[in-house]
Amino acid sequence: MSPIASPYSFYNSSSVFLGNIDEKIFDLYLDKIDLLLMTITDNGGGGQPVSLENYKNLAEKSHKLGKLVWVDGCRIFENAVFIKAFEKGYESHTLVDIVKEFMIYADLVTLSFKKMYSHSGGAILVNKQSKILNYE
Repeated sequence: MSPIASPYSFYNSSSVFLGNIDEKIFDLYLDKIDLLLMTITDNGGGGQPVSLENYKNLAEKSHKLGKLVWVDGCRIFENAVFIKAFEKGYESHTLVDIVKEFMIYADLVTLSFKKMYSHSGGAILVNKQSKILNYE
């Protein structure tokens, strides 16, 4: 199981990606969930970075079973900085390229401006297929 985000857990972790979801636990509950929601927010209020490897593995497993992948990407560019700096194979990628790789696997993406320092509210919702939002 991933450690709880704290200075102690960070210093004793083998990875900076404390936002990763434990894949063994995910596999145990995959048949009980309707969608995968990954919050890609690195911030001082508790949000921890997620590796692309972890996200892609979980997204692929979800898609194989026909489940949606939803990304809350409010601070996705800050997370991309961690990927560029610490995830093997991404050293020469641009931040935009890293973010695009996240988007390839997402069915829905939300960006909450409420979490941004320069905005008091608002949001963006992006989806690949409009039928996803069709509640009949």
